[in-house]
Parts: sequence; C-alpha cells; structure tokens
Amino acid sequence: METLSATILLNFHVNFVSMKNKVILLFYFMTIISVKGFSQNYILWWEDEFDGNSVNTSNWSLETGDGCPSLCGWGNNELEWYQPQNAEVNNGRLIITAKEESVGGKDYTSARMKSKSKVEFTYGKVEARIKMPTGQGMWPAFWMLFADPVNGGWPMDGEIDIVELVGHDNDKIYGTIHYGAAWPNNKQYGGSYKLASGTFASSFHTFSVIWDSSKIRWFVDSTLYFTADHADVFPYDWPFNKDFYILLNCAVGGDWPGSPNASTVFPQTMEVKWVRVYKKANMVSVPTIDGPDPVKVDLSSNPMGGSGRIYVESNVNRSATIQITDINGRVIFNHSVQLDSGSWHSLDMENVTPGAYLLTLTGSDFTWTEKIIRK
Repeated sequence: METLSATILLNFHVNFVSMKNKVILLFYFMTIISVKGFSQNYILWWEDEFDGNSVNTSNWSLETGDGCPSLCGWGNNELEWYQPQNAEVNNGRLIITAKEESVGGKDYTSARMKSKSKVEFTYGKVEARIKMPTGQGMWPAFWMLFADPVNGGWPMDGEIDIVELVGHDNDKIYGTIHYGAAWPNNKQYGGSYKLASGTFASSFHTFSVIWDSSKIRWFVDSTLYFTADHADVFPYDWPFNKDFYILLNCAVGGDWPGSPNASTVFPQTMEVKWVRVYKKANMVSVPTIDGPDPVKVDLSSNPMGGSGRIYVESNVNRSATIQITDINGRVIFNHSVQLDSGSWHSLDMENVTPGAYLLTLTGSDFTWTEKIIRK
C-alpha cells in the first residue's frame, strides 16, 4: 500500500463535564465509515512525510557519539560514530548514510534519530516505508523504546523492534520484543520474514506493528508474520502498556551483524519515505482538564471540506483562541473568540492543503485538542 487515502468520516460529540472541580473530556462516537485502503477504523494520528529540506527537529532529535560513557557501543559493541550530518532529507525521503570515515575514534559514521519527548504514545499502528542498506556489518533498525523508566529501565520497561535487518542476509527481516529482568537476565521474543525473491535493499517495503493492550502484531507490506502477547513473556510482566517513542538508525558492526569486511561497499543508505502513527477511533485520549465550568464542543464534520464550524457552548462568558497547526507545527489558522452559550465559530479551510492537522481550543482554564482531516 503506497499511500493511504484518508476518506474516513468521523462524527463525534465532545463534552467537558465538571466533576470535583475537574473538567473531563468525553467522546461520543456516532458514525465511522471505513478508510480506503485501510481497515479496523484507524485514523492518522501523526506522520512525518520528510517533505522538507532537513530533518524536522519538532519531531526528531539527532544523536551524537558512540554511547559512551554510559552505554559504549550502544550496548551492542557497535563500531560507528553517530552524527547529525549523516541524516538528510532530500526529494521526499529521509536518507541515513553509513560511511567509512574516522570520527571520534571510530572508523565509521552514521545517524540515529529519536522522537523522545516530541512524539510519544501508547498503542496504535506504527509503520514506515523503508529501503534498506546491504552488506556485511550493516544493521538498520526502526524501533521503539519506553518514554519513562517506570520499572527500572531496559529491558524491564520494554523495547519493540518493528524491523531490523543484518546486511549479509538482506532478504530477511526481524521483529522482536525485549523484556524480562536486568542484564544478563534480559529476554527477547521475536519472529522473522523472508522474501520469496529479491532483497529489502532493492526496493521500498512497508514495515508495521499493530500494538494494543493485549498483543503486538508485525507486518511486512500488510502481511502478518508474527504476534506476541502476554502469555509469551510469562512469568515476566508485560511492559508494553505505556508511552513509547520511535527511533530510526543504521548501525555499523556489532555483536549481531559482525564487522564490515572487504566485501562491504561504502557508503550505504537507509532510505525512509515516511513514518506514520494511526490510532483506533475509539482509542482517542481522554484528558482531565482543570477548570470549574463545563464547556461543550462540537465539530460540524471531520474530515472537513473547504469550510468547517466549531460549536462551543459555555455556561459562562470567556475568551478563547482557536488554532489549527499542521504536522510540522506551523500555525495556519489562529482566531480569538468570545465563548457565549450556543455559539458557532467558522473555520476557513478553503486554502488549506488536504491532510492531517491539529485543532486546539484554549481558554483561561482549559485546553482541548483534536486531530482533524482536511479532505
């Protein structure tokens, strides 16, 4: 599936309900029509299409070094020095380049980027479209780590490897979870997928997980090849029930792939067309917001056409701001309004490019946000 046509129709009703001086945001989902090319009522929650001129630092942090002093060789005896300049955005693709060059006492350089503290979430469908590097010693990965160490850190708090490949075996990929007790009593459980023909370095493929409270499922180009659930980690706890963040990197060398040799050709590239996170419609977050007065909010439609309306009903008069931002954080609509009982406020979407946006309604004592689609 090369692209997703976002033709989901989602009608919902939102209430701020006062309860013990808290305002609770409640969602009532009325009608959901299937998304073209996609199933199970998922909606796009976040994406990076790599359509700019550089890595979007609102989404990603680029790491530098070899993991020292706390985790030299990144815990795997890797041989590269990570540096930001090895990650470029060009022609609608993220390009991570592994090079043979001496930096920081290492013989190779590459890039590693993470969404920690920028894009963190619990559950959903997480996928990327990637063309892999090849050759002895290459070790690209698209994976996730826990946002906060509530159980003591790695591996007790979990790791989800959406896809890994070792370059000498470039027609086979792996999906794995890491869990258990502290090293050396850490555990892992995973599966693999082998192409019938060709290699993962010759063309792009879509690598995905669908992650929910009961299990994680791994896919290549929409083909399910592995599942892990609570029973598979017993007697250890299932740590995959909290926020995780995304990582993309291309390691050189390490315990698993081994070192490059005379057959390895440099430079090697890991190319990524996009990374996307979808949420089930009934998994939209329900935040608790401080505030003494109830507010009711409705959208006229979602997705929206050239114009839309937001209905706000407040028991007391108050000022607020309606703002729409794109996935890169650029403000495309910002309007101050007076909230009165039963008032409609228009959203001018006529010149807005179709896609996913964040709608935020902010008052002196509350903030409400929702993902909207411009169709």
